[in-house]
Amino acid sequence: MTKRQRVVRLRFWQQWVLANAVGVAVGLLVLFVVGGDVNDNLRYAAVDLERYVKWDPERYSHVFSEPIRNLLTQTVRYAIGGSVGGAFGGAVLGFAQWLVLRRQIDRAGWWILATIVLPTLQAPYSLCETFSSMNRRETETFFQ
Repeated sequence: MTKRQRVVRLRFWQQWVLANAVGVAVGLLVLFVVGGDVNDNLRYAAVDLERYVKWDPERYSHVFSEPIRNLLTQTVRYAIGGSVGGAFGGAVLGFAQWLVLRRQIDRAGWWILATIVLPTLQAPYSLCETFSSMNRRETETFFQ
């Protein structure tokens, strides 16, 4: 390996590390802001929907008890909010990485799509993993 090749590799590595550091920092910020907004909007939509549907706990108590209903609505909200936030956060990270990769790889634009898909799919999975590792008491206190 010549000295020029080593310099090029080192420079690429430095750019890659910097792109990931900036992309992850900004991407996580976007994930929490966008995911939190989506989660809040879904919560308000669920409250409005309950008003219009006129939920009667006595009539449907055999189907869904209130803790189960809360658990289901919270899970869906967190899964959707995490997926949407993950998509936006992944797009920011993918764009930062693409800025480095576009000089090295043909059709590097697909990289952005790949970094959008993974966090979008990962958010609901990690939520399920979190709940499956919690015992019942921890899960109940989590949703209070």
